[in-house]
Amino acid sequence: MLQTVIASISQYKSILTLILAIILPRVLPRLLPFVLRRRDSPRSPSEPLSLTFKVIVGLHSLYQVYRLFLPPFDLFKAHHIPLLAPQDIVRSRLLGRRARDSDLSTLADTHPLLELLLQKLAKLDGRYQYSRFGHDTILRCVWCTDSMDYLLFSLPSTMSPFILNAVLIGVLGIESIAGKGAARRAKTWRSFSGWSLVLAAAAEVATRYFWTVRAVQGECPHLSPTINTIRTLFLILLPLLYTFLPLPPLSASPQSLVPLLSNTQNTLRLSALARSSLSRDSRLWSLQGRLSAEQSRLETATRNNEQVIEAVQHAGIEQEQIRTGAQRWITDGWSNLIKIDSDRSR
Repeated sequence: MLQTVIASISQYKSILTLILAIILPRVLPRLLPFVLRRRDSPRSPSEPLSLTFKVIVGLHSLYQVYRLFLPPFDLFKAHHIPLLAPQDIVRSRLLGRRARDSDLSTLADTHPLLELLLQKLAKLDGRYQYSRFGHDTILRCVWCTDSMDYLLFSLPSTMSPFILNAVLIGVLGIESIAGKGAARRAKTWRSFSGWSLVLAAAAEVATRYFWTVRAVQGECPHLSPTINTIRTLFLILLPLLYTFLPLPPLSASPQSLVPLLSNTQNTLRLSALARSSLSRDSRLWSLQGRLSAEQSRLETATRNNEQVIEAVQHAGIEQEQIRTGAQRWITDGWSNLIKIDSDRSR
């Protein structure tokens, strides 16, 4: 079944590339809020992305799309021949016109690496290793004899895309480069992105080494091109997720509550002074009484209005809950203010 999945991905790689390159950047920003929305947790307003941030992510996405359309060379995929094709066909495709116009056994000017590659592909195990590790590894590793040798030789080329992507994620977390909000985004999603890269790299290494490549009914899966396609799709998707995943709400520190509560205290003092002044002037006191009565009448009429009651119920607003929440906020803020003042006095 897994081999069928690999064959399907290889067959429809161009269609998947087109969908990701055109549709995904437009759909992802609108899809994530619906998937990750929580009714009980407030969302933080998203910071506008800087031009540098957009340019970096855009260039990276374009490069990965380029890698999808122009993947690493694969002899069997490039010439549309099965992995178990006869050796003379493989040799003619690899050496090109010279092999077609000459005797295959008298090509003395063949490059030593190509001749060594042909010797490896003459064996069934060599074809399996080619499917597992790709053209460049089998061609350039002259000392490799088994899967472990090929795995060690291919580690730099396997790890380099993930390392470059990790550097990209790190750069996107620098505010001087990626703009305002980059540090908060990095603090929230950098660990997720880093561990995703580590797990993806480990999964690729494990798949190349432990995956059993065997011919079934004369067909053999092309493992390396499929892994390259999946890796490229993942490297396209990860920076987009890092960009558009929501940020948690900003938490107010106790120090930030000090000026707010000080202003509230000053406002209460001014209100007390204003009421004291009104009580000393009979005309102002009478006017204030009439205004208070009119305001009370309007509030009562508003509370008893059926349309207002229906709108409040439809919006899910509970007056008692709002009052309790406001009292708790004032109490907690005042407690923090007293605690801060006591700490300063010490």
